[in-house]
Amino acid sequence: MRVVLDANVLVSAVIQAGPSYRIVSAWLDEESLDAVVCPALLAEVEDVLNRPRLRKWVAPGLADLFMTTIRRTSDVVSDPVEIEAETRDPDDDYLIALAREHDVDYIVTGDKDLLEWVAQRPPVLSPAAFEQIMIGGT
Repeated sequence: MRVVLDANVLVSAVIQAGPSYRIVSAWLDEESLDAVVCPALLAEVEDVLNRPRLRKWVAPGLADLFMTTIRRTSDVVSDPVEIEAETRDPDDDYLIALAREHDVDYIVTGDKDLLEWVAQRPPVLSPAAFEQIMIGGT
């Protein structure tokens, strides 16, 4: 299964146990999950992980190791071509373009603008909903 994991999912996986952590763990354990990332997404994750307010949860060495692991484990592709605005937040549209360009099955995010996007193509799921699909639930 090919997915785009939004930056909020990747960051959440580092700072707390929960669905995001279990999704990223499954991906890194080389289960049947292929994550597609691009330089813009990697830069967003790295920026958030290096913010001073996150230091109480993420030491700089852990942030560096996580970013190296993402780069080695994911399908790193070029930034997508810009698309016409589709969501309430145009900053999210690059994830849609990335997903479409690389034929992913799902976008996984905690972002309400994407989760509430009416014309979901591909489908957008919360980490909890995607985790249910991963384990074969409904």
